[in-house]
This record gives sequence, structure tokens and C-alpha cells, in this order.
Amino acid sequence: MRRHLVRWEQEYGERGLSLVEIEGGASEPLPIVRASVARQELRHYVLSDQGSHNHAAYGITAWPAAYLLDRDGRVVWEGNPARVVDRPDELAELLELIESELDKVPDETAAAETMLAPGSAGPAPSRD
Repeated sequence: MRRHLVRWEQEYGERGLSLVEIEGGASEPLPIVRASVARQELRHYVLSDQGSHNHAAYGITAWPAAYLLDRDGRVVWEGNPARVVDRPDELAELLELIESELDKVPDETAAAETMLAPGSAGPAPSRD
């Protein structure tokens, strides 16, 4: 699944897609996970869940599992990207969903213009 995450990170990262990978920990000790992350020069966060506490807390029973969350933190898709890539209709649907969620992300210029200055009711001063 990591290759799909890396590809999507490369394709969509500039538009605001953020990735967090949770390594189950049961199959790979932390030193191996660290070496793999370094070797692959991953740009996204990798949580090594050595005790599989996150899996238990969130009811994850299958691996790999991926979740697409919207800006409000709601799950809008869940599944295994490795299985979807071999199913053109499902892949197109997932990529369309990613695109539609990224279209909701304001561009940085517009977001900066609407930010409020700390402790005020007015816009933040320009950084020009």
C-alpha cells in the first residue's frame, strides 16, 4: 500500500493532501520501520503502533486499511488502495473523491487573507 500513498503524496501533496501511515507494529519492529522510512525518503508521517493500540481503539480488523477524511475529520472513504488500483471503476471513483475533497481546500493566498490577527476582530496584517 505504501507505493500508492507515496504516489498520491507526490500527485496531490501540493494541493493539500496530507498522509499519515500507521504501521501495525506486529510484523515489523521499530528499527526496521525507521530504516524503511529513511531508505524510501518518505515525506509523510509514519506512526509505528507497536502494540496495535490504534487498531484496537478504532476497530481496524484488516490490514492494510486506508481512510480518506474530509476537512472536518469525517471518513469519506475507507478501503485498501492496493485492491482498488486493479478495479478501474472503483479507482476512478476514489480519485474523483480525492479531487473533489481537494477542491474544497482553499488556496493558501485566500486562506491567509481571511485569517484573523491574534486577539483582534480584523484580518491579519499583510506579510508584504
